[in-house]
Amino acid sequence: MTESLQENRELSDEEKDLFNLKRNISFYHNWENNEDNEKKSPYAEMIENQKNPLSHWNREKPEISLTFDDGYWPESIRTILETLRWLWIKATFFILWDCIRNTPDLWKQAIEDWHQICCHTYSHAYLSEWPTTELFKWHWIKPENRPRLIRSWENNVIRLLWKDYYDKIKSENLRLPEAMNSASLLETEILMREKEIKQILWEEYFSSMKLNNPFFRFPGGCGVKRSENIDVLKKHWYLAIGWNGEPKYSIPNRVSNWDIPLFHFDKPNISKLKPYLLRMKESGKNPKLISEIIVP
Repeated sequence: MTESLQENRELSDEEKDLFNLKRNISFYHNWENNEDNEKKSPYAEMIENQKNPLSHWNREKPEISLTFDDGYWPESIRTILETLRWLWIKATFFILWDCIRNTPDLWKQAIEDWHQICCHTYSHAYLSEWPTTELFKWHWIKPENRPRLIRSWENNVIRLLWKDYYDKIKSENLRLPEAMNSASLLETEILMREKEIKQILWEEYFSSMKLNNPFFRFPGGCGVKRSENIDVLKKHWYLAIGWNGEPKYSIPNRVSNWDIPLFHFDKPNISKLKPYLLRMKESGKNPKLISEIIVP
């Protein structure tokens, strides 16, 4: 198995860590070895009928689900995992591929703590409500760094999805690499992330995720109103999940009956997280995983 994956080359330290993660991880979740490709996901109807990200639960049965995005800053991730473990709280994480690849030990711990890791694209590419999306031109990226990021993204597309795929999307996007069709960008980001997970991380986790928690969050909430982007999620069997508040800006006086709070793995969130969770506990709320709330 290792020889087929390394393709007769020496594994890097990074790849060795990922292979060790695959070998050592234990799946205590309800994972099914889905050998029947025709088996329908329990979320089939919800995925087919989605028009916008789901941002509220059933108000007749109020629930709360704690969510985190991105996955940078290892020390913050470690502190947040310890806080959640201390309060016996499970959360749903929407993590970028680079974050999984760079700190596999932390995500192994997250899964062992019963959290769920879901899709947040490959590189946090912001989508657009318009047909065309700018690549890596966000305000916090220095202009001199943008060409390097574009080249890196192009190389990843070619490495993971073959040059034929890159030539195809380039022929469909006259301004690539500076900009490209929003739906094409979303599909490319999803395909690259899936390719990495299946080939380098672990096939079992990918199968489990697509069957039991096929949840997706748009980076920055961008592009959620564009029907073509939702169609891409339907095509690749993902259900879009939104949010309805970011406690890092303020801690609400009360915890909503139906709530999807959004945190990030950074220092400002650490200072807000513990008071928020304690207040939530005092109000009698017990957060659940998204899959525990919306399973049909």
